[in-house]
Amino acid sequence: MTDVCLRLAFMPVADINHKPLYYEGLARVEYQQRFLVPIQFLPSLQDNQLMAAFDGHILALAVEWLKANPTLNLALNIMPETIGDADWLATFDQLVTPDLRPRLILELSDVLLVSQWLPHANSLALLRASGVRLAFDNLNFRDDELAADVDRILAQLFGVGVDFAKLDQVFVDRLCQSTYNSGTFNAFNLIRQYAEDNQVGLVAGGIEYTSQIDFLDALGVNHLQGFLIGKPELRLDNQSGESPFRLLNDGVGQVIAEKAEALAAAAVKKK
Repeated sequence: MTDVCLRLAFMPVADINHKPLYYEGLARVEYQQRFLVPIQFLPSLQDNQLMAAFDGHILALAVEWLKANPTLNLALNIMPETIGDADWLATFDQLVTPDLRPRLILELSDVLLVSQWLPHANSLALLRASGVRLAFDNLNFRDDELAADVDRILAQLFGVGVDFAKLDQVFVDRLCQSTYNSGTFNAFNLIRQYAEDNQVGLVAGGIEYTSQIDFLDALGVNHLQGFLIGKPELRLDNQSGESPFRLLNDGVGQVIAEKAEALAAAAVKKK
């Protein structure tokens, strides 16, 4: 099997003046000189119960990067099955030393699937108590969502205890085009209230226009992420150079390689 190479790309989360507050580490997989995006291989890893093993590889890269960049903070996406995996938790305790933990942010993916996260509330509380920061990734409510349902979901989520909450790009786009009595705006007001009550920083994702920044700043949202702020980069200027890489020669690499070959075969057949 040709080596599957895993790297991190870094996308900034910045303040209103575009000054980076932290970077999100995004998985980039290279196989046979082609890059795969996570949506192409993550379902296969989940089907084969290898998500926690993959996240372990990501964590190892993150630790290398944090050591090489002692003034910067890094966020990683994490799935419910990873938080509930004893081997991943053991790897975390071994790799992430106490001095690194305040600079690591774990972003909880698919947070609106509340039932998947609540069973792991104790593990999340222990991680946060150890010094790691937590964040919700991609909060998004439909425009017709009932206020009572939004309030119930947010009460459960914020009860876990986090430091940041990121608004999904689709939600941000809809919010910036909404009237003040729309369902989206009402949902945002509830999110903002929970964030203020729990001292949680609000991050707006998917920023592409300066008009969005002005609008969100007026609403009190001053943590920003999106292509206007900065695109994912494999190398950061004035830092330690290119991101570290890891060769995946285990079951994770095998599943990714098989998926890549299936995608390539499907593309040839389509032609």
